[in-house]
Amino acid sequence: MARTRRSHLLPNLGSMHEFKQQLESPRYFSLTAIHGQTFFHGSIGTTEEEGITLVFVTPHVKKTSTEFFIDGTFNAAPRFGGQCQQLFVLMGVSYDVVRFSLVYALMSRKTEQAYKALFIYIKSIEPTWQPTTVMTDFERASINAVHSVFPTTKIVGCWFHLSQCIWRTIQELGLTNLYRENRKVHGFFRMVMENTLLPNQKLDEGFDVVRRMYHSTIKHFIGLSENQNINEFLEYYRRTWLTGNFKI
Repeated sequence: MARTRRSHLLPNLGSMHEFKQQLESPRYFSLTAIHGQTFFHGSIGTTEEEGITLVFVTPHVKKTSTEFFIDGTFNAAPRFGGQCQQLFVLMGVSYDVVRFSLVYALMSRKTEQAYKALFIYIKSIEPTWQPTTVMTDFERASINAVHSVFPTTKIVGCWFHLSQCIWRTIQELGLTNLYRENRKVHGFFRMVMENTLLPNQKLDEGFDVVRRMYHSTIKHFIGLSENQNINEFLEYYRRTWLTGNFKI
């Protein structure tokens, strides 16, 4: 069984162009169909900024709702000698609960132009496709591309990705040990993360509550450098998530 399975696997390839050629070859072309419909749709990208994108679209793209999630990962993407930067996935939502992948894209670039080319290509496959809501991580290039191709679409940030951004900042400021060892500091940072779940009109008020909590229960019980780093963290949160480019 393993030998039969290996006989159908693609060989290790050195570039995305070679992979495209293999997928389009008679030997493998029939394996890239779902219920008789095409799954691999070829490559797009005509400029250096757009790079190369290999596009895979399931037949369900025409049947799904108007709410979508988009996300990219490097870890799950084939390397192709370092040419492929990410596997980008577009997921649909059905019945407000079920999420299923609709579009897979192997991308050599993560520029705004590359994302725009991808979204425009998907629209060419299904011209009536008009998302009402798109949930994203906080990558500026993909957000700008959604705004450009779908100007009326509402973009919603993903709390998981936002929490990851906050956690990375905690680490960069050297506050990891304090977070793990001091229960009050741990609770303080969790409150900051969860502040983003408040209604928009309550975000500033919630942030003020968190800051007062820091001043009353933490500030006088930790060192000077730790206080400086926490104040830098609070300014980062205010500047980035309350008033900046990624305003919640």
